[in-house]
Amino acid sequence: MPTRPFLLMLALISTGALAQRYDWQGEGRARYLCGGVGDESMAALQAHRGEAQAELLFTQGGRGAYLADVNVTVNGPGLAQPLTFVAGGPSCLLQLPAGGRYTVAADHGGNTRSQRIVAGGGKRTVFNWPDSTARADAAADIAVE
Repeated sequence: MPTRPFLLMLALISTGALAQRYDWQGEGRARYLCGGVGDESMAALQAHRGEAQAELLFTQGGRGAYLADVNVTVNGPGLAQPLTFVAGGPSCLLQLPAGGRYTVAADHGGNTRSQRIVAGGGKRTVFNWPDSTARADAAADIAVE
């Protein structure tokens, strides 16, 4: 049977791993944190939301199904180079020099959407792509008839 010190050590290790897993990524003045699938990820994003100057949400279709694996590029003043990353979840928090205007390009399946954001505006920017599976199903229905 595990001893109490062993269990305490195990809890501290797993807490540290969780903190590293949901920590800001990137370098310099532009950093990001993505997630939003599962309770741990949602809690981590909520805990860091106050540190962010912008928030992005990636969805698909009229119902707003969440998307991950979106290629993101952020360009703007105060950035020595563009911030580029693959969103590991549907929600991403951004740390950017406050007050700057930035262009965010998000690509999913070869279809790119671009929007301008203002860092520090406290607003969530939603990127939505058409539901490609609905179009494929409709095309299949037409072909059968």
